[in-house]
Amino acid sequence: MVAGLVAIALLLLVVAAALARTRGGSSDAATQPSTTSATSTPPSSGSGSTSSANSATVVSKVPSGDVVWLNHGTTKVRLLQIDAPDAATNQCYAKQSIAALTKLAGPGTTVKLARDPKLPARDRFGRLERYVSVAGKDINLAMVSEGAAAPYFFFGHRGTEAKQLLTAAREARAAGRGLWGACPGTPFNPNHEVKTS
Repeated sequence: MVAGLVAIALLLLVVAAALARTRGGSSDAATQPSTTSATSTPPSSGSGSTSSANSATVVSKVPSGDVVWLNHGTTKVRLLQIDAPDAATNQCYAKQSIAALTKLAGPGTTVKLARDPKLPARDRFGRLERYVSVAGKDINLAMVSEGAAAPYFFFGHRGTEAKQLLTAAREARAAGRGLWGACPGTPFNPNHEVKTS
């Protein structure tokens, strides 16, 4: 059974990589904004700033606590390595998570995106997976620090910010911030989506 699941996981990764390569070669600027590059560094690594290949872009919508839309919704960005409670299933703290992300990077906010070279460029839904920063502030990390989201390492893959995200989540949980205080039965498991109760 485990071997079958591993085989399926590997197949999904191969398909995702093939899709990313296919899309990467297209001339569709809406799905491949100039704000990212395969060699970008996350905002909080090394120098604390994104690479010069990154340029600013503007948020048009915040549909969930871990997704922003850019370019009037033509480009969807999943905040890398985090997961927020799901509003579609009425999870505890979902609305507050959306409000927290809106406060940090709401519509009209200029953001910079950085790709993690250790992780896929897109998620299984075709959204860009990026670290998002506003005026040098790491929004992915801020969401976890506030308890508005939790670390999520899809298939156990840990990116360059994994340690910082885990530390921030443990501190938020210990302090009862955000979802950790509002939804006390929430398990802490970074290898699975957050499931608030």
